[in-house]
Amino acid sequence: MKSTLLLLVYFLLSSARASNQAVLNFHHLETSVNPLLDGQHAYPDIIKLPHVEFPVKWLSLNFADSLDPKIKNSLIFKNELGENIVRWILAPTELEIGPMGSSNNKYNDEIINFIRTRGGDTTLHHYFVGYPTASSTYLAEDPNSKMIFFVKSSNARAPIGLWLSKPRQIWEASDARLINDYLVGLQQVKPFKYFTFLQESASLQLPELDRSVIIRDAAGMVPGRKQFRYLPAFSVTDEVVGREIALKNGFDDPEKFWSEHLPKILAAATVELSLRTGLHLDSPHGQNYLFEMDENMRLTGRLVFRDLADMYIERSFFRLYKDRYNLKNFTQIKNIKESKELSFVVSPLSTAGGGWATSLYNHAWLPAQEEVLDRWQRVYTAEAERIFKEITGIDPLTLPNEYEIKYPGHKYKRTFKEGMSYSIRFDPTEKIWVEYFSKLKNQSDVHTRSRQPLSCHWLFSY
Repeated sequence: MKSTLLLLVYFLLSSARASNQAVLNFHHLETSVNPLLDGQHAYPDIIKLPHVEFPVKWLSLNFADSLDPKIKNSLIFKNELGENIVRWILAPTELEIGPMGSSNNKYNDEIINFIRTRGGDTTLHHYFVGYPTASSTYLAEDPNSKMIFFVKSSNARAPIGLWLSKPRQIWEASDARLINDYLVGLQQVKPFKYFTFLQESASLQLPELDRSVIIRDAAGMVPGRKQFRYLPAFSVTDEVVGREIALKNGFDDPEKFWSEHLPKILAAATVELSLRTGLHLDSPHGQNYLFEMDENMRLTGRLVFRDLADMYIERSFFRLYKDRYNLKNFTQIKNIKESKELSFVVSPLSTAGGGWATSLYNHAWLPAQEEVLDRWQRVYTAEAERIFKEITGIDPLTLPNEYEIKYPGHKYKRTFKEGMSYSIRFDPTEKIWVEYFSKLKNQSDVHTRSRQPLSCHWLFSY
């Protein structure tokens, strides 16, 4: 209870405090207002992140044009000889967090030995301030510029929770960068309305070791930008936080507030993501997206997607956009999928670690698990159908609904026990879909503004 009250103090003072208050709020929600991880918070609240330094010429850089120059300046600097030096951020070990960090030496030693064989300096530095999150990433703060960004390094133990060993291989960094630039490109053609995403705008890569560091933008938590607050989906169930946010949004009844807004936001975002980009969450649990709020804790109506490498793309969209957005360089062919239906699936109250939030049963403002999810499913389905028609111009009620086929007369039946889902049969060769893809092609053809009809040959070219 004490930690939750502290969170409310954070929120209430956020407008009057320094810009990194957003980071403190987010860090607290991720690590202390996460009912799935109770009893696992062994990491310190704030740590010093270790890094090593070596010449940039020893590695490969994959930087987006949209990369904030302050992030680049945090990662790369000139030494006294005028040589460009990189700060390769490592996972914290026993030096930073005690015995629990010893397993991270496994991957850190790979980098240190690489430097040693090159005749470099293997001194361990502690420049960045680190904020653990509920996943294998952590927030890094440059103490001089105050720049904030997420870092994903190879680790055998994540900052919080129970996770498998995760070496950051180059394919993950390359595909994250590819999807990032794909989304940025589509967003420039037509802004996304119901979702945004944390850009993964930089990666450092060591081809000799097949290792990388992935840098993710912190968006509205960065000082000097328009400020936002981010609410992890799993934090919604917290008794105090869930109720307080409802009050800030003008609702006395938190159950009514979240039952009205949570499924709508999730449905609108996942449907838009799928229909505009062909991308789907490979792991649709609550750790891969955030609810965006303004500084006064009011929901903006947008969902924030993170972890771009944990997405797959529907093959028809891949064929359409592979040349324009370099999707042909996608390394993980298994993440290019072809299906007979478009499915919009979310599991907001669970995480990659599995299991359900105990707060679903213990918190007074939430009814029983089955009751609340059945209620949310109805809202989710109705909103998914509305957004589907808004984006495509196609009335989904005229298309076969996979759930209707499986369960005649039970349109709102919740078949996904850990969340909400909605599916529509998908055949890209049908006239309505050919016309829809033709519209997408013309929208993205921003240079020539071509209005030529789209032939079907690209549908079968891969």
